[in-house]
Amino acid sequence: DIFHVLTPIEQTKFPTGSIDFDEMELTYRNHSLLFPSNGGKLVSAPPGSTDAAALTDGWRVGAERTWTTGPNPQEAQELQFEFETPVTIERVQLQQHPEWPSREVEVYSSPDGLQWTQIVGDVIPEKHDAGPMFAYLLVRDIVAPPARKLKVRINSGYKAERWGLGE
Repeated sequence: DIFHVLTPIEQTKFPTGSIDFDEMELTYRNHSLLFPSNGGKLVSAPPGSTDAAALTDGWRVGAERTWTTGPNPQEAQELQFEFETPVTIERVQLQQHPEWPSREVEVYSSPDGLQWTQIVGDVIPEKHDAGPMFAYLLVRDIVAPPARKLKVRINSGYKAERWGLGE
């Protein structure tokens, strides 16, 4: 019965009244280690590429939250990040760029920038039927030593003109 009228006894079980918000602020806790306020810092990116620091936000969409290589990349493209203090990497999510999709990717962690451990090596799907927000690679349950540095290597793309990553 979807059109149920509340009896007087039922009406007393529910609070009544109103709430007035003059101002309201909703805060999202960004858990991305690459986010600057969480200690991440971009230290290198390929010459001619767009600003890879835009990738650190981790949750908003739009062109200003993506990264692309320079024109016609001929070799692997690397982005390197460092952390203020050693971090434990538990999962990695690489979001696809909707216009310039990357294909084969690798992610490495390092305690010192000298010895690197591969923690991801896979293919990002080019697209997803549900839209660009669902075209991503997610690797969970990563077990690696605490890291001070992180390297993302894009080895290929679905298009020759450019490769990219999403937010």
